[in-house]
Amino acid sequence: MKRETSAEAYRIIEKNGLLSRRRKQVYDYLYVNGPCTAKQITSSLQKGDENSGGYTTRLSELRRMGALKEVGTTECPSTGHNVILWDVTGAIPVPFKKDKTKLEKSRSLLREAYSHLDDSDLRESIAIELGIRNESLD
Repeated sequence: MKRETSAEAYRIIEKNGLLSRRRKQVYDYLYVNGPCTAKQITSSLQKGDENSGGYTTRLSELRRMGALKEVGTTECPSTGHNVILWDVTGAIPVPFKKDKTKLEKSRSLLREAYSHLDDSDLRESIAIELGIRNESLD
């Protein structure tokens, strides 16, 4: 089902290449078939695609970008659980900043702790852990 509210957004996305290949596949599927569950999307898109990972991850990314939204829940015919129904929003996708990895968060905390230390031995240990020279954190 094609919705007029999202038709202009779809044209802009197409014209300007605003989505990666995998995100575009998910967006296209929902634009034509939405609202749908993640399982419906994955089942349809991975047919014949050996590298089918990441479709459900793309849903969350597209939501963060403003291109998709959760429009309700439904019972999954396979599991009987309540699952999310996804659909396009009609908004132009906006890039988002990726979250820091656990390693990046740990390094950031170590750098913060390092900046408050007076103990030179401890400072040296942290610098070694961070893989940097002692003076580059001062």
